[in-house]
Amino acid sequence: MEKFKFELEFEESLMQSTVNKAFKKTYPSSELRKDIEEDEKKINKQVHKLLSDQGLLAMLNPVKHGDMNLMLCTILVSEAGRRLLTFPIIEHLMALYILKQESISTEIEDFESGEKIATIGWNQDLEFSVINGDYHVNGIINSIPFAVDTDRIIVPIKKKNNNEKDLVLIIKTEGFKSQLRSMKVQDFTYPLFELKLNNIKIDETLIRRIEINLTDFSRISDLLFAAELLGISQETLKMTLEYSKERKQFGVEIGKFQAIKHMLADMHLLCESSKVSVEFGAWTLENMGEDYEIISSISKAYSSDAATRIVENSIQVHGAIGFTWEHDLHFYLKRAYRLANIYKTPYQEREKVATYLMGEFSDVSSKKGVFQ
Repeated sequence: MEKFKFELEFEESLMQSTVNKAFKKTYPSSELRKDIEEDEKKINKQVHKLLSDQGLLAMLNPVKHGDMNLMLCTILVSEAGRRLLTFPIIEHLMALYILKQESISTEIEDFESGEKIATIGWNQDLEFSVINGDYHVNGIINSIPFAVDTDRIIVPIKKKNNNEKDLVLIIKTEGFKSQLRSMKVQDFTYPLFELKLNNIKIDETLIRRIEINLTDFSRISDLLFAAELLGISQETLKMTLEYSKERKQFGVEIGKFQAIKHMLADMHLLCESSKVSVEFGAWTLENMGEDYEIISSISKAYSSDAATRIVENSIQVHGAIGFTWEHDLHFYLKRAYRLANIYKTPYQEREKVATYLMGEFSDVSSKKGVFQ
């Protein structure tokens, strides 16, 4: 197994610069504000076309397929985070990952080409019952990004104990559009919906219920969240550096004041550390490296804290203008807050890491007699 390299390969660097330029051209800040001002928040058609035409929606592959392209996917998602794309890119990649995993859909090519869009219901409180031999589902699915604009809603359901199995619900959106309700959100760039199911029969037409292992799904989605948070950190730091060179106080650029220098240095450290955690996480998951089981949780927890702190500090450096609606910083802050707490919170990620490490420590101590 090759060792991890603290720099991108040529192909990866080329993709990063190409995607960065394409997103800048296709989705400038003015386009973001147009989307936000619309009464109905929808997927941006230009972004959708770009992602579809370039084949970027089909990059992520299941582990068993060999070449996951996970590093390339983290680059794509990170650049999407820089522009705050109004498109469910993580959700579509992860939904397609599930569909590819067991070849459980005859429409995979439609989702790969972007002709159809899938999203994820990140949170759910569902109960299943069997009536006359058929499964029925009752409860609420929420935090479904861009649900009204999608063709499928994929709902991952982690098992609660060892006697159960992980499940996935595949829902045809067209059959439930009238039941979708918009959720109140802070992040206006990313509309969320909820769906209430009242004792709905799982008929394999509008809703399918499939048993599937979601361990890798959880790890990869955590890493992609961390990658988008990294993009937010990088773009915000860049904006802050540029502003510190332009804004003058007492006839001097504010970037020359020691207090601002310290703040910028701390932001840079957080950003670079987050970058390493994402890149090392992608390499580790692709190569089954050390701490494979928890590396994505470490990356998500660290990147969440780093991004929120970087954006908050950026607002401080910008001063009064940083607090206004006219500046874009508050969009980045709200996106960072949402990403940090969706699916699993930083606290839950740290709890997972601590539990894993305590288990490792217990195994080592029992074998080597650490306390003897």
